[in-house]
Amino acid sequence: MWVEKLLEQINAKFDGVSTQIFSKMDEMSSRIEDLEKSIGDLVQNVDEDPRATQDAKPASSGDLQ
Repeated sequence: MWVEKLLEQINAKFDGVSTQIFSKMDEMSSRIEDLEKSIGDLVQNVDEDPRATQDAKPASSGDLQ
């Protein structure tokens, strides 16, 4: 029957889209974990050497005189 064929096609498309969505979600999750690790490393470096943030601060307009 053509209705069954149509439902099978819709189901196949849905499965394909679902797979793509889950793949993108896994990729985003991995990237977020990498970002969290990088931020954690930066925070740890700042905690270990607070002078690093003072040296990295840009000069304010008052410092240019």
